[in-house]
Amino acid sequence: MEALDPDASTVLTEVQQEVQRLVLSPLDAFGRQADGELRRVLALTDEDTAVGVLLLTGKYAAHAMAANAAGLEPPVPSIFPSAETTERPGASRA
Repeated sequence: MEALDPDASTVLTEVQQEVQRLVLSPLDAFGRQADGELRRVLALTDEDTAVGVLLLTGKYAAHAMAANAAGLEPPVPSIFPSAETTERPGASRA
C-alpha cells in the first residue's frame, strides 16, 4: 500500500492504483459500495485477480481486528510517519 493514497503515488501502475482503491473501499464501508472499484479492477485484470484481492483484503482485515482485540503491538515501527494513528482519515465506522 502506497501510504494509503493511490492518487498521490508516482510509482504505482494504473492496475496497482485501482487494486489499492478496491482494497481501501470495502474497509471504509464494511464491504458495501465497492462495486465501482471492483468493476475497474475487473476491466484491467481478470476475475481470478479481483477475487484474490477481495479474499486477501478480508484475510488481512480479520487478522488486524484479532490483533487489535488482543492488544498485540507491531514487531517493528511503521515506515510511514503517519501510521501511528489508529484510524485512517475519512474512514467511516458505519
